[in-house]
Amino acid sequence: MSLRPLALLLAAAVAALPASAMAQDAPAATAALQAPSVSVVEAKRREIVSTVTVTGTLRPRETVVVGSDVEGLRIEALLADEGDIVSAGDVLARLDTDMIEIGLARSQSQTARADAAIAQAKSRIAEAESIATEAQSALARTRPLAEKGIVGQDVLDQRVSAAASADAALASARQGVAVAEADRALTLAERRELELRKAKAEIKAPTDGLILSRAARLGSVVSGASGGLFEIARDGQIELDAEVGETVLLRLAEGQSVTVILAGGGDPVGTELDS
Repeated sequence: MSLRPLALLLAAAVAALPASAMAQDAPAATAALQAPSVSVVEAKRREIVSTVTVTGTLRPRETVVVGSDVEGLRIEALLADEGDIVSAGDVLARLDTDMIEIGLARSQSQTARADAAIAQAKSRIAEAESIATEAQSALARTRPLAEKGIVGQDVLDQRVSAAASADAALASARQGVAVAEADRALTLAERRELELRKAKAEIKAPTDGLILSRAARLGSVVSGASGGLFEIARDGQIELDAEVGETVLLRLAEGQSVTVILAGGGDPVGTELDS
């Protein structure tokens, strides 16, 4: 069979298809040509959360070293430890004040003696003033009598000497009061110093914060060589000092809010980027 008669046969078969079959294919072709459905969503500004892995060091923003202003006292109590959150004025440690208490008792006794010395010196002043007044009166009566020759020169000389001695005794009594009052003032100054040492025997936190380290040891004696007894992160602020790549740096800005999650676990910490 040649190819031409076969082609004519196929054409005849196509032409012989029922008209109803052609009609059924038309709707299907129309459906296939329809455009796809489109959904419209309103544009909104939203945060884009990006996670960056960095390697760095945690360090306090500002540290405060807490020491003692008194020396030679033993630490008898520790009331705070590393990792504690403290407020300004909290007592961190307490020093033994037995020697200070002994000094205060001695000072109180010295003050009482000084008060007694002042009272005695003042009574001597009153007595010396009376004697000096009488001596001056006797001298005043003797002078005109000596001028008239009623009494001799020796009597006048005695009156002059007695008046001078009385004046000297009065000056000495007044000086005694001044010395006694100076001794009392010195005793009170020493007492105030002891009271100040006693007040400073309580080592207090100068600021709110987190205790980073404790060098104080129970029973040790505080001295100038002891250095700081506690180290506090002011207000508990801790910084993450880390470096990032240039591509990440372009997405960061000072003051930007970030959340830090430590590799070792723990709760996320919200903070801000610093320069």
